[in-house]
Amino acid sequence: MEACHSLFLRSSRELSLEDRVGRIFDSACLELDGEAYVGKYILNDWKSIKNFINKKLRLNSEKKSIIYRNLNTGERIILSSESAGKIAGHYKDGEIYQKTIIHIPEIIKNMKLLEDMQANKKGSKFSNYSYYITNISLAGKPYTVLSTIGREGNNIYYDHNTFDGTSQNVFNFAKNTTTDPKYSRLSEILKNVDLKLILSHINNKSG
Repeated sequence: MEACHSLFLRSSRELSLEDRVGRIFDSACLELDGEAYVGKYILNDWKSIKNFINKKLRLNSEKKSIIYRNLNTGERIILSSESAGKIAGHYKDGEIYQKTIIHIPEIIKNMKLLEDMQANKKGSKFSNYSYYITNISLAGKPYTVLSTIGREGNNIYYDHNTFDGTSQNVFNFAKNTTTDPKYSRLSEILKNVDLKLILSHINNKSG
C-alpha cells in the first residue's frame, strides 16, 4: 500500500509546471455552498472563525489532528494551531474568503498541485512550501483558491487566498500585474509559463 502511495506521489510531481497548469485549467469546478458557514461561525469575527477551525477542522473528538488526504498527490495534510490563527486572521480578505473556510476539507481533497518552492525569505516558518489551486463555484460564480502548504516534517495547511474568476483569468492577470501583492506568488511561479500555448493545447484536445 505504501509503495503505491509513493509511486502516485512521485509521478504527480514529475509533471512539468506547464502540464500541471494545463490540468488545473482543465479540472472541474468544485461547487460549494455559500451558506454552509451559517450556525458554525460568525463572519468578520476572528475568534468565532478560529474556534471553529480548531474544534471542527483541526482536531477530532480525541483532540488529535484530523488527517486529510489530497487526491492529486496522495499527500496527507493537517492543520496546526498556528495555521488556524493565520487563516482566521485573514477574515478581512472579504466575505467570499470567509465562506470558503468551512470548505477547507473539500478544498484539501480536490486541490491540484501547482508548484513546490523553497522558502525565499529569512525567518520563513517552513523551509519548503507547496502551492495548490482549486477551481470553485460559490453562489454560481467562479473563484480560484490558492492554498499554501508548509512542508517541514508534516504537511501543514497554512493559508489560502481566494481570487475572483476562473484560474485561467486569474493566472493571466497574475502574469500581467506587478503591483498587486495578492498576486505576487502566482506571478513568481508563472513568470516563464506560456499560458496561451497551454490553452491552445487544451482547445485542440477538446476540439
